[in-house]
Amino acid sequence: MLRAIKDFSRGMHQLKWEKARCDLRIQELRETVRDLQLLHVTRDMQAAYQKGGQEARAADKLQSANEQASLENLAKQRDRLHKKALGEKARALRAMSQQIQEQAGQNTDVARHLVHLQKVRPQEDSSAPLPDPHAARPVARPAQHSTAPHATRRCWRSSSACAPAWPTPTRRPARRCAPW
Repeated sequence: MLRAIKDFSRGMHQLKWEKARCDLRIQELRETVRDLQLLHVTRDMQAAYQKGGQEARAADKLQSANEQASLENLAKQRDRLHKKALGEKARALRAMSQQIQEQAGQNTDVARHLVHLQKVRPQEDSSAPLPDPHAARPVARPAQHSTAPHATRRCWRSSSACAPAWPTPTRRPARRCAPW
């Protein structure tokens, strides 16, 4: 009887161990599946799987030669575009520098003319006094309201005429009444 209990206990431990081993194996397989799903398959890997060892190497050499040729063509195209952009920028720079030179010439002409006018003006008006730049200027009067019948109305509060505050065609104007 003790032997049977001992054998039964041994069998239980063995089953637990096999179950734990199977659980670990399942976990390992799940990780492997996840790794395979997340694997980024490149062209080289595809060629190796599809064609085999030596054929894949020959295809890789041909593919790398094609890629190198396309990269060289791309570099040449970019170089041409860069040279074209530089030419356009140089033309724009020349146009701007020419415009600056023209403006500088006009500025010197204006400066010469101004100097000439400053010399001539005192000779013309030697007796007339120069206007004072700090003198008070006359104040402009505000425009008077029209006295046409449509511009004034009689106020209901008084017998005096009230002028509209602002005439607007879409809105009835507010009236300014005389103070009481």
